[in-house]
Amino acid sequence: MTGLPGLMVIGLLSVSAATAESAAPPATTPWREAARKAEQAVAAGDWTAAAAALRSAHADSADVASLLAYDEGVAAYRAGDYAAAEKAFAKAQRGDPAGLSAAAAYNEGNAAMKQAQAGAPPQAGAAAPSEEAMAQYRRAIDAYRRAVRADGSLSDARANAQWAWSQLQAL
Repeated sequence: MTGLPGLMVIGLLSVSAATAESAAPPATTPWREAARKAEQAVAAGDWTAAAAALRSAHADSADVASLLAYDEGVAAYRAGDYAAAEKAFAKAQRGDPAGLSAAAAYNEGNAAMKQAQAGAPPQAGAAAPSEEAMAQYRRAIDAYRRAVRADGSLSDARANAQWAWSQLQAL
């Protein structure tokens, strides 16, 4: 495997709206306003603003909070803020609404991998990799393993864990 597959996007922002409708909270909840702002930012192609809007959201239920955190992770990842994406995907796994745990763990691994790749030396013979890059590879492997435990059919997560392990061993 030479690269990482894309994010497992499960209805960016629309997943939150679908779950929110089933809970039927008042239309003026703060998280709904944050989701509306995030949807506008996504429509404008501003992933950084979408992530910021979702980060500011405070949901009343654990399921909605997990969905908002997942969407925040997707937006942060697409904005190139992999550290924020990793944190958001980790947070999304806490409530596991609609079975998001496996997808969130997979994407957490992708975000950790992106950070590891950024911290690794560009070619053989370059300066030694940072301890942080090595830690990121380990976190990616852990996240991919959690994804496979949550959903054994995620062959990409299994392959990514193996690839991350080979990269860690090569350092």
